[in-house]
Amino acid sequence: MNMKPLVVPLIAVAVVAAAGWYVLRPKTETLGRYDGSVETVSIGDLDQAHVGRRVAIEGKIVAECPHSGCWAVIEDGTGQIRIDTNKGGFALPLRREGSSIRVVGEVEQTEGGSLLLSAEGAQL
Repeated sequence: MNMKPLVVPLIAVAVVAAAGWYVLRPKTETLGRYDGSVETVSIGDLDQAHVGRRVAIEGKIVAECPHSGCWAVIEDGTGQIRIDTNKGGFALPLRREGSSIRVVGEVEQTEGGSLLLSAEGAQL
């Protein structure tokens, strides 16, 4: 039996299926306990008064944990902040530097005095 006549139609079906998946894939990815109703604050506006408060930040991922997705650094044009996903019980997908993200969490102060967002959830 000659298989050559079947190759082109099978390749065409594979290409159409891949294109369909690409078009129909989810446009956003929600992680953890994401709450879209939380007030968004610019990173540059975060200060001591925000410590202990639940806020949302939006920006781009400029650095990330290379192994497990447990932290990332987010930049929004007004500043940068490190987010930690451990308390939220989720991990960010790897290799997402440059991606837009909205993160909801509690503002904490580190022992060194800098601010950190302990993430509860995120939307990519």
